[in-house]
Amino acid sequence: MINELERRFGASFYLNYHSSLPNTIKWYTTPAGETFGIDTTSVDDQEITLLDIILEKTEIQPIQLNEREQQWLNYLSHADDKEPIFQTDHFRFIHFSTSHEIENTAELNEIFLHSFSDHQIIIIWKNNQDGLIIEFFNDLPIETDDFEELSAALTADFFINVHFFVGTKLSNITTARQQYNWEEKCFTVMKNHSPSQHVTYYHQATPYLLLEHVPMEALQKISSHLIKEVNLDKELIKTIQVYFKNNLNTTLAAKELFMHRNTLQYRIDKFIEKTGIDIKHFDQAVSVYIALMIYQTL
Repeated sequence: MINELERRFGASFYLNYHSSLPNTIKWYTTPAGETFGIDTTSVDDQEITLLDIILEKTEIQPIQLNEREQQWLNYLSHADDKEPIFQTDHFRFIHFSTSHEIENTAELNEIFLHSFSDHQIIIIWKNNQDGLIIEFFNDLPIETDDFEELSAALTADFFINVHFFVGTKLSNITTARQQYNWEEKCFTVMKNHSPSQHVTYYHQATPYLLLEHVPMEALQKISSHLIKEVNLDKELIKTIQVYFKNNLNTTLAAKELFMHRNTLQYRIDKFIEKTGIDIKHFDQAVSVYIALMIYQTL
């Protein structure tokens, strides 16, 4: 439904709230729980009336940002062309999204700041569920394990599932807008196709972005052709997925699966025998990796 609405209303359609948007935007929630806004100044009154009838109207509570946070958000959203100043060699965007709306965003800010106390960051909430961490650094950025540990702690202690999408390293402010917009699109794709991963990186979105442009029928053919001999063996499929996740390293994969290395090797050999595809070789492993990505999302 969201995609149809976006096509219908074009530039008047807004999927994400942020504080630089005009107050002429009216917000709605679809039956699927997706929130979107329509700029009432550029849409016919009859269409607004129809939306009022068929959809639930939503009140958006403005997020309070300090001057620096607002400047970055205004620049990234094209509301202001004044370039923000940063004094480190590099910066990067860490996009995040929570499983539900957060009433007290200041409390979560404190958790973020405490978790990353050895790093220079600012936190920008675009709405009560989606936000952006901008990390400034010279040498070493925040490590993957730190995001994983924070995500696990938030789930266990506060019952909040947070997805982090870590962007690429930037050194020039002139490329920031373009990179920010691209990473937002990548993050959306990753949340749709890989919701179980709580920490993902920009490069992981590449194959999913490619698959977005392939017709569903073709995707089904690709997947069924490559793994048709094993697609009913869910245990074997999971084994191969973990094997790929650990970069074809049988020792690490066996450890994650809590099984003996020889047992894992037996399963890999079983997969190769049944499919005729030797996943110990990179080029053949890539084909199966893509097929399993499709299998997971269909």
